[in-house]
Amino acid sequence: MVPIINIPGVIAVYKLEGDKIIKIDGEDVNIDFNKLVSIIFENIRIGKEEAKELSFLEPLKGFAMILDNLGLVFIDGYIIFTDARATNWDMLIKNALRGVVIRNG
Repeated sequence: MVPIINIPGVIAVYKLEGDKIIKIDGEDVNIDFNKLVSIIFENIRIGKEEAKELSFLEPLKGFAMILDNLGLVFIDGYIIFTDARATNWDMLIKNALRGVVIRNG
């Protein structure tokens, strides 16, 4: 069984499958998903290059960014949208890396 944790500020969880973004849980997010897919792929490319240059032992797992007041964490194909000011980023990222199911708290 996958543990579930409630984290304040989480708006929704989506999954990137190929070049499509599918809602898993939470609210609808008003964003251009085609543009977001391009941004995600570009960030992955840059992150992999930088990880290689920095001689990281592990592959790139994901990244976090803020678009206006919308926070976004991308880890292992999952996109977690948050209220950037209301979430606990440390708790969110650590639990996402552990594979915990995250919901709004």
